[in-house]
Amino acid sequence: MSEPSPWATVREALERRSPPSEPSDEAALAARARRLARPLRAPGAVHGELLRTHLGGAIVLFPTEAVLRVARGARPVPLPGTPRQLRGLLRLRGVPTAVFDVGPLITGRPTAEGDAGWVVTLAGRGDRPDLTVRARDVLETLPHRTEGWAAPPEDAPPFVRALGAEGELLVDPRTLLADPRLVVDHSDEQ
Repeated sequence: MSEPSPWATVREALERRSPPSEPSDEAALAARARRLARPLRAPGAVHGELLRTHLGGAIVLFPTEAVLRVARGARPVPLPGTPRQLRGLLRLRGVPTAVFDVGPLITGRPTAEGDAGWVVTLAGRGDRPDLTVRARDVLETLPHRTEGWAAPPEDAPPFVRALGAEGELLVDPRTLLADPRLVVDHSDEQ
């Protein structure tokens, strides 16, 4: 017969000297997770943050996870012969950027010129480019609570996901980004 491995002998000696075993790290973490776990969308729970803006004569809320950039004092240069929702071009971080007024699409009214003017850039998804929209004011960020929202009216545009207690409009950026009126077509450029 072969002699026992020196490692087996060392392992046995260590096991005899070890204090009583405590739960493994994985078991301890799993127990802690169960203690702290709660439903993702519990009533009154916070589900991210919302950027509160003033555009189209209304308070419009965008989920902050969809917001890439907010800039103040941005005045786009108007382009003749473009659709009315395209306010013009603006250079953001050295890149010419189309700026849209989504007020008429969301509320039926254009966004009034504020003292300084703001632009909010929403992150594009997949093959959709980023969307930069004009806002009269950017007011604040606030917690996105899961309760206290009403369904939008039947005649509301598809971008409006819900209405807040004070008449705020919660906008779905993915639906807004999918609107073909908010795309600059470069297909005829050489």
